[in-house]
Amino acid sequence: WCSGDKVQYEYIVNWISNMIKGGKNQSLLYAKSWTQGIGKSTLTDFLMNYVVGRTLSIQSSASVLTTQNNYCLFGKLFVVFEELASSKSEWAKMASTLCEWVTSDIVRYSEKYMIGFDGTHINYKFIANIIHRYIVNTNTEAIKNSAGRRYFICDLSTKYKGKTDYWDDLHDTCFNDETGKAFYLYMCERDITGYNSSCYPMTARKKES
Repeated sequence: WCSGDKVQYEYIVNWISNMIKGGKNQSLLYAKSWTQGIGKSTLTDFLMNYVVGRTLSIQSSASVLTTQNNYCLFGKLFVVFEELASSKSEWAKMASTLCEWVTSDIVRYSEKYMIGFDGTHINYKFIANIIHRYIVNTNTEAIKNSAGRRYFICDLSTKYKGKTDYWDDLHDTCFNDETGKAFYLYMCERDITGYNSSCYPMTARKKES
């Protein structure tokens, strides 16, 4: 996810650690590659299934960004967008909503035939703010104006494209509850003193953007 760059690696791991600890990230991780089959979804699949858990995470479509039907995100800590796709007319709307949600502490939820409500109030009883953290995986330019300050664009490596033995071994070894728990505890114990999600290192992909 950082093509061997140590500084980028530290930022990404700190971003995940901050999420696990319940901290607000003022940026999203944008995993964009024109090359398919390099395993960019492997990390998010591992986080959703074995670290954060499916109860608190979701893989969503662009419809929650382009319509008012976003109730499926309610109560979710971690949101993954896989191959965001929208019409040209919806692209600006999608980007605007995503940009707002990344930095906002409040998301307004609604669904068809349902009265909308803010994530901080249910039945007039105050609850903790519901803050999402976002990762976008894509093979296309999914985010309009991705040069903006809210988007950390990862330098994805193509080193293991087509290396089925590598990916099979990774899944067999790491995709289990024991490894997920170990990674979760490592994230909890990691010292992220001084971490600022808005201060991320420059990447080659970001320069291109």
